[in-house]
Amino acid sequence: VWNGSGGKQEEGETIEQCALREVQEELLITPHAIRACGESLFQFTDGYSIHVHIFTATDYSGTPTETCEAIPLWFPVNEIPYEQMWEDDIIWLPHVLAGKKVFGCYLFDDDTMLDHTFEIR
Repeated sequence: VWNGSGGKQEEGETIEQCALREVQEELLITPHAIRACGESLFQFTDGYSIHVHIFTATDYSGTPTETCEAIPLWFPVNEIPYEQMWEDDIIWLPHVLAGKKVFGCYLFDDDTMLDHTFEIR
């Protein structure tokens, strides 16, 4: 499953600092001009839940490098492999790429999305 960089916020760290740190750790690059563009709430039937903050960046410094956590890949916007990604990505990612802010709640049973609500903000 293809996915963007991300991880858990550390104590004393802002959400923006977390986003920058995770990309630096996972891809060895530093994003520039980051923009908060949404949130997703995930609930799994086994009780696990995740609150995800979505960011974009218009530039970066460094060389994207494969690490034990990530393989950097780029796709043309019209060739994003949604069929190889989490089911929710096709719902919100096109709106984020179009510059909109989004909010979604998603219910999953393992890898299968059972239900969702979604809004553009």
